[in-house]
Amino acid sequence: MKINKFSEIGKHHIETGKENQDALCFDENEKVCVISLADGVSTCSESKKGAEIACATITDFFMKMGEELLGFNEKNIANFIVSRIMYELKKYADENSKNVEDYSSTIASIMIDKRSNKMLCFSLGDSLVGTVKEGNYSVVIPPSDSTDGCYVTTTRGAADEAKIKVTNVGVTESLFICSDGAWKKMYERNKINEDICRIIENKDYYSLEKYLKKEDNFDDLSFISVDI
Repeated sequence: MKINKFSEIGKHHIETGKENQDALCFDENEKVCVISLADGVSTCSESKKGAEIACATITDFFMKMGEELLGFNEKNIANFIVSRIMYELKKYADENSKNVEDYSSTIASIMIDKRSNKMLCFSLGDSLVGTVKEGNYSVVIPPSDSTDGCYVTTTRGAADEAKIKVTNVGVTESLFICSDGAWKKMYERNKINEDICRIIENKDYYSLEKYLKKEDNFDDLSFISVDI
């Protein structure tokens, strides 16, 4: 499997002296392949670290659980994931005498089980999970409406708002996750830009990266994909 990823800091964080608040993870063994993306909440003081913890935690969880997770219902899967991330965040926050809310981020991940040829997609927040199948782009999990804010890793009851999709990989060619900063540049009036659509359908992620970086970007931009 081929992994494509990029992440670039936005203008706002450069001007405020902050780091890129996004985190990307990839891991693979003979049984599963996992990609994950977390987007730190900019108003939270430790969001960069929180995004890194959330991203690493869900990736490690999927790698260890693998096919076993596919036997549970969506509600249980969401509870497992969110409670595990919250545990790791709180543990780190307590060790550093911080509030756990300081480590808030969104989180999205895709696990591909190689033996059953199934994929499990998870999203909490406003990232977008998509696929290219038979040369056609489609959204697997749309971003949450973030007009009034969205649920994040530290929100009470977050598991109830998480989105999960379990399906056969089938003829899928590529799976990807992009942060809100990235997909908002890819869309125009709630419809994906036609040039971007063709780029993704051709799995030309080099051109996608060039497109997303061609202007000053207010928000951080992150994208990760796996070609099957």
